[in-house]
Amino acid sequence: LCSRITSGQAAELATRCAHLPLALQIVGQLLREDPTRQVPDVLQQLVQERARLEAMRPGEGTMHDLLAAIAVGFRGVDPWSRRLLSRMAVLPLPCDADTLSALSALPPHASAFADVLRRLSRSALLDFDAKTGLYRMHELVRVYAQSQGKPGHDREVHDLHTAHVTAL
Repeated sequence: LCSRITSGQAAELATRCAHLPLALQIVGQLLREDPTRQVPDVLQQLVQERARLEAMRPGEGTMHDLLAAIAVGFRGVDPWSRRLLSRMAVLPLPCDADTLSALSALPPHASAFADVLRRLSRSALLDFDAKTGLYRMHELVRVYAQSQGKPGHDREVHDLHTAHVTAL
């Protein structure tokens, strides 16, 4: 996924990601999409995040490796992308771009919505199915993103979704 990763770094990343495709894809995409991000720094972030998770819930092994990759990937995207992921996570179903736009409720000074979707699709945190035109998150990404939402935002997201659906 990222040509600047050496074979030694790739082996260490694979180990830190427990050789799990989702974790490797998220970390690989993060490195590919942001050439200023250094591989040793990302490796260190994975180590630190795994240690934090292990301190909270010891003994979950591979799950901590995957969650560490998701956390590093989530923190690696811009604030508007994180906001959209957190809001999308409230509704555990695939969404089209119009629905996601309504849910995002991005302020006027935010990035253009199309740019946010493009960055998220390249991040591996959000998948786009060209056949159906729907965006979806892996369940573990959804759970993590939901945990990062602001308190009480579930009600706001449901209200935005209801207003969008009734306007159709």
